[in-house]
Amino acid sequence: MKPAPFRYHRAASLDEAIAALAAAGPDDEVRVIAGGQSLGPMLNLRLVRPTLLVDIHRIDGLRAIDVLPDGGVRIGACVTHAMLEDLPASDRLPPGVADVLRHVAGGIAYRAIRCRGTIGGSLAHADPAADWPSALAALGATIELAGPAGRRSVAASAFCLGLFETAIEPGEVVAAVVLPGSAICRWGHRKHCRKVGEFAHAMAICIDRGGEAVEAWLGATGGAPVAIALDRAALAGIAGGEAQRRAGLHERIAAALPDSIAPGDAYARHLHAQMAAEAVNDILANR
Repeated sequence: MKPAPFRYHRAASLDEAIAALAAAGPDDEVRVIAGGQSLGPMLNLRLVRPTLLVDIHRIDGLRAIDVLPDGGVRIGACVTHAMLEDLPASDRLPPGVADVLRHVAGGIAYRAIRCRGTIGGSLAHADPAADWPSALAALGATIELAGPAGRRSVAASAFCLGLFETAIEPGEVVAAVVLPGSAICRWGHRKHCRKVGEFAHAMAICIDRGGEAVEAWLGATGGAPVAIALDRAALAGIAGGEAQRRAGLHERIAAALPDSIAPGDAYARHLHAQMAAEAVNDILANR
């Protein structure tokens, strides 16, 4: 199938894109397109039928990665997954941050898709099985939104509200992702897919900044990412070798899973607990 007819506007700047959204009529259904790796198939299948498509992919300011004066990192919304996968080892990003970004980006779908898909587009689409919502929440990122009323920031942990639902207000566009400048001591990221490149059925990411608690963020939950706080001392005190530690982690995390995650599906809950246990084990195994 092919898309239903629509008008197309390629914006040369973010202000122009916002103005185009604001100028849409009351009967218009407007969509913003960046890489098009999710929206394109939806258009072809006529799952969505916008009357106006605003293209932001060619806006130079949205394709930059900048290190901020406080050591943080600002990633433009149209930075592709491949650009993050290819971050150079000598980059001036805070210690550990580039490693996490490269790892997460490199596990998204296939290289051809990573060359077009964007971090902002993935967030705006808010597929629960996507990699960035849980990863950016774990990294403590904020999402910068631009709209007719100006710019505002939303914590990544509060950005995804549910299935394909976000904190984006009408007329707003994802402008950037901002990461804090704090270093990462250790981290772990695991996901379960039936084949390489497929959307995950369960995923977890843990970021260790040296505090008393280890926080695991679970993705692919069918809705917004879910955080589980785990006591570091209790986890480190699990006795035995590698196999015993992994089994103990799984048992503790399975008991801590919220009831909202895959209710009534024992296998799915097992997968979520297992991915979280593996991610936490990656941290504990690299003392």
